[in-house]
Amino acid sequence: ISLDVSQLTSYSLFPGQIVAVKGICADGKRMAVERIYTLNAGASPKSEPDQLLDFNHGQTFMAGKPIQMMVAAGPYCVVDDLEYTPLNDLFIEAKRRSPDVLVLLGPFVDENNSKIEYGDTQIGEDHYSFKDLFQMQVVGQLDIFLADNPNTRVIIAPSPNDAHHPPMYPQPPFDLSMFLEMTENPQRMERQVTLIPNPGMFKINEMVVGVTTTDVVRHMIGG
Repeated sequence: ISLDVSQLTSYSLFPGQIVAVKGICADGKRMAVERIYTLNAGASPKSEPDQLLDFNHGQTFMAGKPIQMMVAAGPYCVVDDLEYTPLNDLFIEAKRRSPDVLVLLGPFVDENNSKIEYGDTQIGEDHYSFKDLFQMQVVGQLDIFLADNPNTRVIIAPSPNDAHHPPMYPQPPFDLSMFLEMTENPQRMERQVTLIPNPGMFKINEMVVGVTTTDVVRHMIGG
């Protein structure tokens, strides 16, 4: 139902946000909102400021260097093929940099790719489902990267444009089984890979990071 927030003195909302609303709905179509309850973005840091500095930029844990986070957003192949050459180039660069955290945002199997759009998922003599394509071209390369970079944590979030995943928003995370099926070292995959929803949040050394693969600003300015 529609929410009438005209009686609120102030509020701040965004698409996909989970809230609880208190109010009166007299006609079953519109609720006159009295109060909005939002979720806490994260508890206060448990560590002292000096400890946080050491965690994130100190000699003890980081050898005097700040945490390095590398972020990439799909699509990871050009619009008219399924070779995933840009993704391979990304992993080469990530291997060179060896970041502490690598954040990969969808889409991975982009529905706007011309071959995906028309269901042409043939590679060589074989035809693949969207899920098979994701596992072979994305998870396969990821597994090789993890073997060469045991100290990098990889955070993965889906996109509504992923053809192999429910196109909703908010979106659930990918199923871990798709990753475990493609590796000979499931313990490594579980240890280094974190799957989050869209939108989602993760915490590193008590720093909370929020990500989404939906262009919220574009929707807001588009009315």
